[in-house]
Amino acid sequence: MRQLYIRQKVFKLRDSYPVLDQTGSAVYQVEEDFKFFGHTVHVNHTDGTRSFVIDKELFTFLPFYRVEFSDGRSMTIKQHFTFFKKEFEIHSESHSLSVQGDFFDLNFDVCNGEERVGHIQREWLSWGDTFVISVFNQAFEEELLALLIVVDRVLDDQQRSNN
Repeated sequence: MRQLYIRQKVFKLRDSYPVLDQTGSAVYQVEEDFKFFGHTVHVNHTDGTRSFVIDKELFTFLPFYRVEFSDGRSMTIKQHFTFFKKEFEIHSESHSLSVQGDFFDLNFDVCNGEERVGHIQREWLSWGDTFVISVFNQAFEEELLALLIVVDRVLDDQQRSNN
């Protein structure tokens, strides 16, 4: 099992932060583009090579994101309409991931069929948003990171619209 740690800044115009492994070494760098419309996030390995790009589709009723990985794979993350809890549909060419747990509290498992491939949780008593991704299947590491970035963005957007 590998763990990734993310600590976002409290005051920001756009997200820009490293993703650290359990030794404290940077593994990825997350850079959000500043746009008035849409939302694009570039995630690179620490050597500067691209890992994946997340784009929010415009003009959709509920949030819909496309993730393009550097190796040609792609994934879509779409929020469903529900009254009491958040629900997302996650698809790629080779698999469909499901989420079990609590999106509101950012504490959930990610499964590929019956296999639990990861766990995402928010650390509560910390300055700024701090997240831990536990990767149980290394093949899904980038998908787990992309999912966390999207879910965090959806919750941030919802909080902004409520204020």
